[in-house]
Amino acid sequence: MDRSTGSTDLLISPGESTRFIRLRNSNDTLSLGFEVRCDDFDVSFYDSGSPKEFRSSLIILENGRKVIEKEIIVNDPLRYKGINFFQSSYGARPPENFQLSLTSANTGQAVQHKMSIGQSMDLPGGAGRFTARKYVRDYEFKGTRVGEALLGILEKPGNEPVEIALPLRFPTFDRMRKGEWRISVEGYAKAYYTGLQVTSDPGVPLVYTGFSLLLIGCWIAFFMSHKKIVVDVRTHSKSSRIRVHGTANRNRIGFGIAARKLGAELRKLRTAKPNTGIAFVKLNTG
Repeated sequence: MDRSTGSTDLLISPGESTRFIRLRNSNDTLSLGFEVRCDDFDVSFYDSGSPKEFRSSLIILENGRKVIEKEIIVNDPLRYKGINFFQSSYGARPPENFQLSLTSANTGQAVQHKMSIGQSMDLPGGAGRFTARKYVRDYEFKGTRVGEALLGILEKPGNEPVEIALPLRFPTFDRMRKGEWRISVEGYAKAYYTGLQVTSDPGVPLVYTGFSLLLIGCWIAFFMSHKKIVVDVRTHSKSSRIRVHGTANRNRIGFGIAARKLGAELRKLRTAKPNTGIAFVKLNTG
């Protein structure tokens, strides 16, 4: 988590896990103290192409043991040990698996072939060997950007290796090479990563404690009665005079009843024990 804002971003692909996060605006890393793994990520789109909903299936592991699992969406985070994982973004990863089509320039015969980055395949009839080298997001051909493309190397016996660009949006692009077999990308497996916002606020317990104390104070102030009783005893030569004063900020009727009961009990001392020396009991409630 960022030491100043309390948050950082974590980019993770399905099947990957990590115990560390990189602090925002820094090259420093911070240990989570546990492992978080993304088991799956799914995104749905509106007809317009804008994202409708994206969700991540996260698992928390402690010492290799699964302790909590949750599928999170925007505004529904996973919380564990004071750390929050919010679904904040997503992005497309470079594809690694492609469906290629090989079309004969002479007969129009088409052959389908699946391959991954780094793999090679032999063209039919000994026409050469093609190796998928890398994927680029924005390929430029003679000053014109043609978008995503698969770059490869074509090796023919007795010839120098030639780099071939296969733009994903233009399946007939390789015709310009005028080779025996034209190569095009028919499709590829889309892969996404999920963007998680990781936050931690160590002051939350203190805030909750203060909020609880505030509620208790409001309850005492508005729902409890504050009462005060003062007993004034003045002695004379052969007797004593007792005054009982009381006040309450609410429910004065009930408090007056309780105070009169107290005065009655004190008066009983005079009648029950004539020699107590109590000459007068006066009660005031305000």
